Amino acid sequence: APRVFQELHWGEQITLRLTHGAAIIGRLLRAGEPVHGAIVRLGPWDGRAEPMVGSEQIATDANGNFTFANVAPRESVFVWVPATNLAPGEVVTIRPFATGDDDSSTHVAALAIRPALRLRGQVTLSDGRPVSTAASALVGGVAVADGRRASAATVFLVVRRRSGEEIRAPVDSAGRFDCLCVPPGESVPLTFELKNYHVSPKTPGYKPQFGLWISPGDTLDDIQVILDPGLLKVVLGPPPGGPYYHWPFTMLGDPRVLLQGIPPPQEPIPTPPLKRPPQ
Repeated sequence: APRVFQELHWGEQITLRLTHGAAIIGRLLRAGEPVHGAIVRLGPWDGRAEPMVGSEQIATDANGNFTFANVAPRESVFVWVPATNLAPGEVVTIRPFATGDDDSSTHVAALAIRPALRLRGQVTLSDGRPVSTAASALVGGVAVADGRRASAATVFLVVRRRSGEEIRAPVDSAGRFDCLCVPPGESVPLTFELKNYHVSPKTPGYKPQFGLWISPGDTLDDIQVILDPGLLKVVLGPPPGGPYYHWPFTMLGDPRVLLQGIPPPQEPIPTPPLKRPPQ
């Protein structure tokens, strides 16, 4: 199984051991029927680069089956199906599971292609401006969640999934949104692309340092979202349970968020020159 080795020390003689790894076996279905030729991807659940090396992908066979071989053992991973393999409004729910020991096979529950849940709501700007006048050209002529085309002056609702994919839906000139954009069974963050605005902490359901999230069981009808002008300032303390990649990626990757409290990068450790062996 491919593996990244970290915390190696200069000048020490070490042995790097690779193992066979584990296998992951599953099946992709739509309405109970196998899906042939769809791409299925595998990635680490917690986002670490170690011990897995990036993400892997494989295509389903004629019976909808797929097998990932030589996967890092005893790790938390997930499988997902890219939106390019699905019809507009379709999703496959992302769930974590653990790989087995070396030379073992883990059979995951069948992946079901299902319609995304419908999300409806209203965006209001706290400065009193109409959404139509505050909209700026951010993304032009792109496909969105329900297959429509968006114009160049559209405000976007963005749902960011664990896989890194985004489900995008336009907000109309009156501030309303109505889209098939919530994957069943997933907790997902919501952001809105409107230049110089961010989701207000006064929005119902907003959580400090986490933003606005939709979780299983939450109401998806008549969501009321307030956008404040300017950058959202977030002061970060030491993250609970580990390094900074544990902070929500909605904060770390959102250009409308001004982060404060992150320690400055450390100076790189100088690398000693290589010594050539005697000829």
